Amino acid sequence: MSIREIARWWPLVVAVTLIAVCGGVWSSSRHVSTYTATTRVVLATLPQWEDTFIGTSLLHESGDVERTTATAAAILSSRRAATLAAEYLGGDWTPDSVAEAVKVAPLQDANVIEIVAKARQPALAAKIAEGYAKATMQDRWRTISAELDKRIAAMSAEIAAGPPDSSHVRDAYTALRTIQLIRSGDFDPTMKIDSTSAPVEVAQMSTMSTAAVAAAGGLCVGVFAAIGAALLRRRMGQPAASSPQHSAAAAGLSSNRGR
Repeated sequence: MSIREIARWWPLVVAVTLIAVCGGVWSSSRHVSTYTATTRVVLATLPQWEDTFIGTSLLHESGDVERTTATAAAILSSRRAATLAAEYLGGDWTPDSVAEAVKVAPLQDANVIEIVAKARQPALAAKIAEGYAKATMQDRWRTISAELDKRIAAMSAEIAAGPPDSSHVRDAYTALRTIQLIRSGDFDPTMKIDSTSAPVEVAQMSTMSTAAVAAAGGLCVGVFAAIGAALLRRRMGQPAASSPQHSAAAAGLSSNRGR
């Protein structure tokens, strides 16, 4: 197949390219702005050797920052977290819509978890991010506080039953005071909401860039369409077009035969 055969289908190439450009520009003009807001949760894990809070949900170091943050991120990105956030936000929010609007991920090489929420309004994006963090933190503290209450009751009974002058009782009393101090704080000291960033608009491709990309794609499709059309006509035994010189030569040959 020659380039001339393909070139004869230039109207098809132009048409496909124009359609692609118009579609890209129309799509870009109808784009709805999206905003994101990020709430940061800071981890202040307990040492590995610490045993006062063993048996509770307070976070302990794992010896690996990435593993620790991944564990915390898994807690915050669970189905239960999405359900709690939906209940906290109210309205038409469901666990599925919350999960679609929120992304939870650990910040690399840092004891920080980022809760990124997206929405069409900047204020709503911030509300979702903050609401998600607050809902999960409140539920987490309810669990931890119940665990601490049980620990306080058990240690108080142990102290009351032991000899007051024993070192074991004195150590237990010191640990009890520490647990009571954490319990009175009414928040998880190992996982705290730090801040929420100002909402930012998600960057989108400009109309000119969109048109350029669409034109390039349309041109490629148009060329392939022209090649396909030329091949189809060749297989059907119908040349795309006869040149004037070929027609004149054919007419002359017929005339000579007639003589």
